[in-house]
Amino acid sequence: LFAIGVIAVAIWFNLLIKLWLGDQAIIYSWDMIILFAVYSLAGTFGAIFINVANGIGIIKLQLVMAVVEAGFNIPLSIFLAQNCEMGIIGVKIATLVCCTGANVVMPIYVWDFLRKKMDCQNG
Repeated sequence: LFAIGVIAVAIWFNLLIKLWLGDQAIIYSWDMIILFAVYSLAGTFGAIFINVANGIGIIKLQLVMAVVEAGFNIPLSIFLAQNCEMGIIGVKIATLVCCTGANVVMPIYVWDFLRKKMDCQNG
């Protein structure tokens, strides 16, 4: 349902902004709207597994990944925003690229952890 909501808001984003702010509205480019929608979906997907990991006490991997991601995000954001002249889109791309690692690793790690726990209890 969240994904459907994000897609709907993305499709009608400029119209909604125009209705909300009237003549003071800024019309955003489609690439920025789509990028922010993808980032919202990626963040929501990752948050599911991060919250589960927090609940079962596997936080060490998250901490390491967050530090590594932050270490890469800042220089990559600066590079894309300034050197590649991408501005805010470059910053958001850098953030999306950096959170992709956690969005791949955390689901695998959580599922593996839970599978091992179930195997221990069942046999």
